[in-house]
Amino acid sequence: MIERALALWDAIVTWQEHNYKIVPLKFRIKRSHKPAFEMLVKLLQPLKDATSQFSADSKPTIADIVGTYENLDEHYRKIEEDEGCSEAWREAAKRAGA
Repeated sequence: MIERALALWDAIVTWQEHNYKIVPLKFRIKRSHKPAFEMLVKLLQPLKDATSQFSADSKPTIADIVGTYENLDEHYRKIEEDEGCSEAWREAAKRAGA
């Protein structure tokens, strides 16, 4: 759903601006929030992939599970060590990789 919201971001923000009585100000999505939502998608993407893989028709093997765990760990470690990310995102990646 977050990916879909990003695809429709401008339309959602514009709709909120034109329907200000429906969505209270404190609950509105702002244009400045978009980078945070993009980072959230980046952070959650490996979990989405793992869920899709394990939801397939075939039963996952130990090799599949270990490989997926290693991929998740690598992904979150990269974010954790990325100095370009804010401390909050690095801490979230640290907790996800724990």
